[in-house]
Amino acid sequence: MEFAETYLVAVFVIVVITIGLLLAKRELQCWYWKINERRDLLKQILDKLSKAEKVTEPIIKPISETASNEPVGLNKIDLKAKTSPKKKEDM
Repeated sequence: MEFAETYLVAVFVIVVITIGLLLAKRELQCWYWKINERRDLLKQILDKLSKAEKVTEPIIKPISETASNEPVGLNKIDLKAKTSPKKKEDM
């Protein structure tokens, strides 16, 4: 029975040490590749975009409600009505 208890304690200690080493390795990699800084910068960008969306939302809503479904820039020209120039052979 003592052997089983000693074995379980040894396995537990090895697992705890392994988890500790993996966490330390992860923290070292995050520092080396500047992942934490990138995460913080992305969070700042998201916050600024959220604030900008709140500011522009009252402006954009009225525009989108009054906008028509007509294409912009075509000046209501029927593009299908245009024909290609006839060749001399067809005349």
